[in-house]
Amino acid sequence: ETHKQSYERALAIGPDRRQHRRSRSDFLRLTFLGVEHVAVNWSEGGALVLDRHPDLEVGASVVGIATIGPASHRFRFSAEVIRREAQHIAIRFVSVSPALQRALSITSE
Repeated sequence: ETHKQSYERALAIGPDRRQHRRSRSDFLRLTFLGVEHVAVNWSEGGALVLDRHPDLEVGASVVGIATIGPASHRFRFSAEVIRREAQHIAIRFVSVSPALQRALSITSE
């Protein structure tokens, strides 16, 4: 899928069809594949991060540690790469634990 196709698909979905409200704070840091990523934006369902893994393909699975908020609460997470953009990758959280779900929902309010 090209960047243009990915962008057009995102436009077709539109923000009103998202399952979760997006947040643009830097309260979420995701560490996976040996690199810490500060989320560009995120929701309870996933995050957009700078692309530091040019060989990571759409559909790939990642596991890591989510660090949330100024108190730096840490949670294990697993996610799937759902979209690549020119400088970013979008991931969707998979099998979110109740504790991580609660932390994400509280932080996004």
